[in-house]
Amino acid sequence: MEFFKYSALGNCFVVVPTKRDPRGAHREEAKRICDAVEGVAADGVVYVRVATRRLHLY
Repeated sequence: MEFFKYSALGNCFVVVPTKRDPRGAHREEAKRICDAVEGVAADGVVYVRVATRRLHLY
């Protein structure tokens, strides 16, 4: 999985480019990514739909 991790003002977000519509489909995946033990310890995930450049936050 390709992703980027950004940190600013004490918050960390993972940005994930995606080709599919991320609405609702990624909630469980976002929880796993944000997990401090098994994931990358982030406060949230931003899915960027590549085709439309729309953001979906979880």
